[in-house]
Amino acid sequence: KKTNKSIGEFNSNRQHEYLLDLSDYKSPLKTPDDSQISLGHKHFNQQNWLNFKYLPASHAIEDDNRQFFSENELKLMEFSLLANEKSAAIKLNSWTLYSARSNVPWDSLTGGTSGHFTVGAQQHWNDQLQPSLAANINGGIGYTYALSKDFNVYTMFNSGVGASSVGGYVYAEPEVGFYLYEIFNMKTFASYKQIHNQQKSDKTQNLVSITQSFWPVKKWSIYADYQKRWNSISSHEEYGLHLKYQY
Repeated sequence: KKTNKSIGEFNSNRQHEYLLDLSDYKSPLKTPDDSQISLGHKHFNQQNWLNFKYLPASHAIEDDNRQFFSENELKLMEFSLLANEKSAAIKLNSWTLYSARSNVPWDSLTGGTSGHFTVGAQQHWNDQLQPSLAANINGGIGYTYALSKDFNVYTMFNSGVGASSVGGYVYAEPEVGFYLYEIFNMKTFASYKQIHNQQKSDKTQNLVSITQSFWPVKKWSIYADYQKRWNSISSHEEYGLHLKYQY
């Protein structure tokens, strides 16, 4: 009886309602849909191309990953086609059998290792910075550091095995970069790589990549990308603008 009386007095003296606010927490219901298709323009290898991409599952690093616990990517069976705007020639730009990436911010108590692994075919570059499609297995491990809620930097050591017309080769590409979520539903992802022995090249390649994403409405996004690649004898730039639909 005494306990019931105490509970009754507590309830009668309550002056405030207590609510659980989950608005600032991650929700799997807000993650992007798991399939996507995109079409855009790409300036590649000194020519202009239409670029068509299809990813049946699941999402890319340039997507809105704010509802995940780490910046991540998961691609299954993605392919990218290029159609020349003058000759209408069509070629395979890349094919990804499997790609997984996770940039987990390091914590002094729990730790946290970042890494990635990719299997497929992509463009590799020779001494003269001429690209050709190469079978590719690539992986890396490193650390990500959260400088703020929306700004993270990372470093990763990557290495891989490639095979093309020049034969098989092992290559390395250490990487540093950052990603920043901005106002108005935008994100910048930027990286620098130093590439050694790709296509059996004895000249070290440098690669700067920048991707700017914008999500104006649900399911639709716009992203622009830019790359500059150079070595001791040549340099190459490419850029593109794409419209993406996720469903």
